Amino acid sequence: MKLSILLIYFIISLSECRRRLHHRHPGYRHALASIKEEESKTNVIKMTAKVGESVILNCAINSSFNPGAIWTQAKIGNVLTFNTNRITVDPRFEIIQHSIHKEEEIIISDPNQIVPKQTITNDVVYYNLKIENVQLYDENEYVCQNSITKSDEDEPLIHSLVHLYVTKSPSFVESQTTESNIAGIENGEVMLKCTAAGKPVPKIRWYQIDESTGMITDLNHESTSLSIRNLSKYENNKYECVASNGILPSVSKKFTLTVYFSPVISLIQPHLSRSSTNSVVLGCVVDSNPESTITWFNFNANYSQYASIDELDLKYHRNTIKHSNHTISYLKIANFTSSDLGQFKCAANNVIGKSENVINLNDYKELLFKPKKTKITIFKNEHEKNDAYEQYSIRQNSDLRYGMRKIDHADPKTNQSYFSTRFNKNSLKYDNLVNTSKKMISSFLNLFIMIILALKYSRV
Repeated sequence: MKLSILLIYFIISLSECRRRLHHRHPGYRHALASIKEEESKTNVIKMTAKVGESVILNCAINSSFNPGAIWTQAKIGNVLTFNTNRITVDPRFEIIQHSIHKEEEIIISDPNQIVPKQTITNDVVYYNLKIENVQLYDENEYVCQNSITKSDEDEPLIHSLVHLYVTKSPSFVESQTTESNIAGIENGEVMLKCTAAGKPVPKIRWYQIDESTGMITDLNHESTSLSIRNLSKYENNKYECVASNGILPSVSKKFTLTVYFSPVISLIQPHLSRSSTNSVVLGCVVDSNPESTITWFNFNANYSQYASIDELDLKYHRNTIKHSNHTISYLKIANFTSSDLGQFKCAANNVIGKSENVINLNDYKELLFKPKKTKITIFKNEHEKNDAYEQYSIRQNSDLRYGMRKIDHADPKTNQSYFSTRFNKNSLKYDNLVNTSKKMISSFLNLFIMIILALKYSRV
C-alpha cells in the first residue's frame, strides 16, 4: 500500500515538473535548455571519496517553496530518492532529513535611518543523500531538485549539483601475493611482473635489496615488469616493486631470486690424515644449485679408464659436509702406499649440468713422502764433517746411503758449517750415532794415561 502511494506521488511530481517546464518554455527542446541553464547557474560541488568510505551530499531547500526533493544520478538518469523515500534498490543510499530555523535581519538601504532590528523567519529543510561503502561505479554527478513546484513561484529548479569523484588505493590482483620466489639459470634472463589496480592508475617503481647489507637501491625504473639479464650465480639480491597513486596505503611486493647453475669443482690439496699416519685424504669443493650428486673415480691402468669407487670398499672412506650452496667431499685412502699413487677424479652433476676434476697423486709424491723430522748438526771443522760422513748413515732396504746435506756456508769467524740429516720415519730407519771426534779424544786420553802409568810402574 505504501509503495503504491509513493509511486502515485512520484508520478504526480514528475507531471508537475513537466507542466512547469512547458509553462515556462514551450517546446521540449526549450525545457531541456532550461534544465541545462539551471545547472549552469548552480555551482558544481566537487567531492572526493575513497572506496569503502561513506559520504554525505548536502541539499538545502526552502520549506516555504517546496517541502520535498529528488536525488538523481545525472549521467545515467537514475532516480535515487524521493523526499525521504529510497527509490533505488541499492540499500547503500538513504536520505538524512533535518530542518534549520533561520532568522534573517532586514537590510536597510539607508544607513542613516534609525529603525529597530527586524527579522524574518525562514525554515530550511535539508535532504542530505548518504552513500555508504562507496564503490568505483558510484562516481557520477548527483542532482538534487524540487519534488513539487508551483508554476507561479520563482525558485531554482536545481538546489544542489555534486560531482563525486571516487578513488581507490593500489592493490595487487588476486593471483599475486606480497612475497614471490622466482628462479632463473646462470647467464639467463628472468622477468619480474607487478600488476596493481587502483584509481588513479598506480605507478609501479622497482627497487633492489642487498640481503647481505640490507641496503635498498632505487633502480629508477617505472613499469609493470623488470627484466634481469645475464644472471650470475653470485646473485644475492631481492627485488621489490612498490605501487602508489597518491592514495594511502601504497602496496609492495618482494621477489626472492634464485639462480640455478651447473657444478663448479675446486680441489683440495691431498694431505696425510691426522688420525692415521698411513692414510691420505683427498677432497673437492662442489659449488652448485641445486645440490649436486658427487662421485669419486680412480684410474684403472689395466683398462685405461676411470672406474667409480665402490662405497662398500673398506679401503676408501667418504665424508661429506654440506653448506648453503656448496658441498665438501672427502675421500680417505687407508693403508696408503706408493702403489696407490695415480689419478683420482671428483665428478658432480645436477639437473643443470655436470663437471669433473682430476687429482694426480704423482704430482704430490714428494709432499706425501716428505721427511717428517730434520736434525741439524754443527761441525767446527772439516775433520768433524768427514767423521760425520763416515759415522752418520741412513739405511733403507739394507742399502747404505748418506743423507748429509750442507744447508749453509761456513761462518768465517768460527769456521762452522751447518748440515742436516733427514729421514722419513714411516719408511726409513735412522741410527742415533755419537760424535766420533769426542770418542777419539776420550780414547786417546785413556791410552795416554795408561802409557804413563805403565812407564811409572816399570821403573819401580
